[in-house]
Parts: sequence; C-alpha cells; structure tokens
Amino acid sequence: KESAEVAVFPIKDNLKGETPFAFCVVKDFVKKEDYPKVIEIVKNNIAFSIGAISRLKGAIICERLPKTTTLKIKRRDVKSMLNL
Repeated sequence: KESAEVAVFPIKDNLKGETPFAFCVVKDFVKKEDYPKVIEIVKNNIAFSIGAISRLKGAIICERLPKTTTLKIKRRDVKSMLNL
C-alpha cells in the first residue's frame, strides 16, 4: 500500500449534485513519478468498494492533512480548501 491515508470529501457536480474528491497522503518511500499510479489505485479502490456511481471526480497528493489534537481530520479546514 502506497497511501498512508486518504480523506474523501464531496464537491459540487452539475450532473450528480455532489461527487467525491480525495486527498491522499502517501508513504515516504513513494516517488513523485509514482503519484499518478497511486491516484489511479485510490480511484479504483473507492469505485470497487462503494460502487462505480461514486467514482472520484479527482484526487490530489498532499504532505499531510490538518488534524486536531486527538488526530481526527479537521473536515472544516479541508472543505475550506475546496471552497465549499
């Protein structure tokens, strides 16, 4: 597994109303040239586990996700990055 953690958030979509978008944090050994492969793996895993209707609109690789002191993802901060 190349991804250390993945956070999926809804973004607005004209056809579906909302569609998922992922923020991926990769492990240290993953090289930058492998990022497109990692994103494709994440997209396929989400489509397989949830269903093809929930295929990701997009995904980006980030160094880390904003977290609280109890290590929960600060959803409000991530949503503000998406301008929702």
